[in-house]
Amino acid sequence: MHAGIGVFAAGPGGAAWGNVVADNTATGNLFAGLMIHSHARAQNVDGNVFRNNTLADNGTDVENPAGHAPAGISLFSAVVPIRNMVVTGNRISGGHYGIVTLRVDSIADLASNTFDRSIAEPTAIH
Repeated sequence: MHAGIGVFAAGPGGAAWGNVVADNTATGNLFAGLMIHSHARAQNVDGNVFRNNTLADNGTDVENPAGHAPAGISLFSAVVPIRNMVVTGNRISGGHYGIVTLRVDSIADLASNTFDRSIAEPTAIH
């Protein structure tokens, strides 16, 4: 496997908002287990929900400059801040980061996620 589960906006003006990614398992992927990417102006990846997923032993999101180490969840925007994310009840193990972000304005319910002892930094928010 190369990628886990991704929510991506394509091109300027693209959108991938209001999605619910729930009750999945992503393990042993080359990239992070769950990812959001926004790379251009006028994109909307707001209001997505990552809920009750199991993420283990996933790799690095090489496009997220905030964290060049294995991560369970990677949320990244190059231009427009991501707003109104909900990241709740996920179980994350194996790797350096539990959740790594860049240009994310708000994330609800972070405290409800669980991380095993192998995670060096449960949340790295930039």
